Amino acid sequence: MLTIEYVSSGKAYSDFEIEQKAKEIIDTHQEYLDQDMIYRTSTDNLIDAIRLYIVENDINPEGWLQFQFSGIQMPVSKFGNPDEWAKGFCDKRHNMMARILKRQTKLRIETR
Repeated sequence: MLTIEYVSSGKAYSDFEIEQKAKEIIDTHQEYLDQDMIYRTSTDNLIDAIRLYIVENDINPEGWLQFQFSGIQMPVSKFGNPDEWAKGFCDKRHNMMARILKRQTKLRIETR
């Protein structure tokens, strides 16, 4: 089983290297399917890059790939999505963007 754990103490990967890192992780694990591997990341870009690599390369990870967050294991489908999206899983950036948009909207209204 390949586990990608989203955790605050995980490694942060550069946006400039992330797609190659996702490829290396998936390709390496496919060579060693009988071994358990865990990668811990503190940023969502590795999760998204793995999801992208799966769908762009028609890889079916069912049965050997899962994401993990707060002790919750989330098996990944051939569509690159976990079966269930745990609350708090990879939502920091999206929450920040929502806050930015909300504040920008308020500022635009105030400056009219």
